[in-house]
Amino acid sequence: MIDYKKAREKRKQKLTQKQARFVLALADNGLRVGCAAQELGISDTCGHQHRRVIQEKTGLDPRDYWDMTKLIEMAMKILVDEQEEPAQSAAQ
Repeated sequence: MIDYKKAREKRKQKLTQKQARFVLALADNGLRVGCAAQELGISDTCGHQHRRVIQEKTGLDPRDYWDMTKLIEMAMKILVDEQEEPAQSAAQ
């Protein structure tokens, strides 16, 4: 039986910047983990580990199209926020 409360809490966890880059690389490479790993300069095994960790952390499966669209939104938000932080600190 699915524990929906646990699943909702998992979705609240944020991706790291490295995981966000992996999600975008995965999307750019047609959800092929090996190609995404090669683009980032990591091994295939490491790429599969990233995929598993992302799935466990968020409750979203990067191999599923609809889950991947949600992951892309999360990744874009994280990476945009990352770029805005240095600009804000430089302005002060």
